Amino acid sequence: MLWGPPGAGKTTVGRLVASTLGRPFFDTDAQVATQAGQSVEEIFRVEGEAAFRSRERDVVRACLAEPGAVVALGGGSLVERSLREEVLGRAVVVRLVAPLATLRERTASSRERPLLAGPSGHAAALDSLITERADAYRSGHLAVDASAAPEMIAEVITRRVRAGLVPLFVPPHAYGAFLADGDAAAALGAVLQAAEASSVHAVVDETVHSLFGSELLEALPVRPRSVHLVGPGERAKSFSVLDRVMGELLEAGVDRNSIVIALGGGATTDLAGLAAGLLARGVRWIAVPTTLLSMVDASVGGKTAINLGAIKNPVGLFHHPCAVLVDPTFTASEPERGFRAALAEQVKTALIGDAAAFEAVEADPQRLLARDPTALRDAVLRALRVKASVVVADPDERGVRAVLNLGHTVGHAIEADAAGNVSHGEAVAMGLEAALELGVERGVTPPGVRDRVVRVLRSLGLPPLAPLAPGALSRLRFDKKRRGAAVQLVLLREVGAAEIVSVSLDELQTSLRKLGHPSGLP
Repeated sequence: MLWGPPGAGKTTVGRLVASTLGRPFFDTDAQVATQAGQSVEEIFRVEGEAAFRSRERDVVRACLAEPGAVVALGGGSLVERSLREEVLGRAVVVRLVAPLATLRERTASSRERPLLAGPSGHAAALDSLITERADAYRSGHLAVDASAAPEMIAEVITRRVRAGLVPLFVPPHAYGAFLADGDAAAALGAVLQAAEASSVHAVVDETVHSLFGSELLEALPVRPRSVHLVGPGERAKSFSVLDRVMGELLEAGVDRNSIVIALGGGATTDLAGLAAGLLARGVRWIAVPTTLLSMVDASVGGKTAINLGAIKNPVGLFHHPCAVLVDPTFTASEPERGFRAALAEQVKTALIGDAAAFEAVEADPQRLLARDPTALRDAVLRALRVKASVVVADPDERGVRAVLNLGHTVGHAIEADAAGNVSHGEAVAMGLEAALELGVERGVTPPGVRDRVVRVLRSLGLPPLAPLAPGALSRLRFDKKRRGAAVQLVLLREVGAAEIVSVSLDELQTSLRKLGHPSGLP
């Protein structure tokens, strides 16, 4: 659904997008007029705006029921908050953004816009209308600069849709996670051009900056005013680094209308997202994950955090990005160990919500290990869709979103106790195996399901579960899902479905002391 103020070009661009994608096209104003048997102007004159809006609501809802349709929305159709939220939750909303001068020029000669025909004159009426609807016009999953030629605008939209666009609506925030396979600079540039930011700043992993980050930032049409480098990995997620980065951003002039780009792995997006959330009580940020782990897990969901000593992620907040741009080709420079370890998170995501994705890895794990572009793109897009669906259902992790922690209760304890010798993905692989064994023990996980998953983990070269050290067992008490003396443990019922059970900390520690011995599986 194309959304924006009068003159943004919704109808013209919508027809082009529909034609290119081979999809049906609807214009809500035209639909209302056809059903009423009179023009929009006549409806306003005879029945009034309230009657028009009532007809319009019915048409918008009917369009929502049309699978795959491209819809040009009337300029006032989503001003009503309840309908706007309904549409944001059920469709991909692309908002067209253009300067006021452009909108004035495009609508100056129109005689078919009753709300612009007031006694104060066309320009004043348009200015007033846009001011009144400012909040509504900021809503959408993807913003596109509409000041260019319609063909160019349509090309940007169709490219994003074809590449893979995953919409998220976490009231009041709507944004998109989209694939830009080998197209990161152009895609990020398009997002920035439509963002209308007062300034742009970048927080970048220093290794990524030296490999390709500097070149990417220099290629942007909107150049960052400042670039702030952070160390690689979990070392970046500390109070000292957070303090430094926030101070540098303030000195560089960041304000409430700025945008912060987070370019790097999960540690970088966690840190930069937290800094953006704290500064000016919330600055917009864009996640550009560069590792497989951050693409399939950390970049989507709005969870930002830093570590506190050896405890992982106890300090943070929910601050959703305004866009997530994922370019799987970035993983070409990722070291083998990190890439392989990240596959544990991809497997976990498939296990909780996409049985077909798990079966694809099970059938041919070597395609992912070899970083086959098609297999990698498919795996990343599927993981984004699963995570988005869970995040939308439970934005603040008060219920079902906890299933994303399958394997993490034990995995975080192992990772923290290893003091850097075991990566996050490797720890999650061991945590997954522990969760499978605990599930079998409690009668939740069928033994055959456990065996299938363990075989896949082994085929991906991920480390087996070893007996947990006393230090790892003791760290379970710091688990974020602990409620008093109990831990909310995620167990697997079947491939594609998990459930949350409450287990006492003492009981969990007792069960875990028995685990980690060879299972006999190849």
